[in-house]
Amino acid sequence: MDGGLWRRAVIDTVVAVGLIALLLIAVAAKLHYFMYHPLAVTVACVGIAAVAWWLGRYTLWIPVILVALLLAILFEGEVGGLDFSDSDSQSQRQPDERRKLEATLAKRRRTLAKLEGRS
Repeated sequence: MDGGLWRRAVIDTVVAVGLIALLLIAVAAKLHYFMYHPLAVTVACVGIAAVAWWLGRYTLWIPVILVALLLAILFEGEVGGLDFSDSDSQSQRQPDERRKLEATLAKRRRTLAKLEGRS
């Protein structure tokens, strides 16, 4: 039974390390897209990987938080034409808000004109 558990632990570890490596590669690609400096990106990703490994030796929940933060970095803003932020909906709302504001101002001007007797 110990052999089966050991084999399962090795498989889980290889899968987890592989997924974290893919996540680091994706974050590196995003950092490279914004920083344009390969050395800085390499140092940042090696540093993140070293911190995850070092903290993972002592506690499990800190690397889980670190992976969540890496996912947040990865899916923040625009990446390769894919926009995960709310900027598109904001830009679509602006013309509607402008029309509403102009309509409200026109209504107030008409009301003021009537009050002043300028009809």
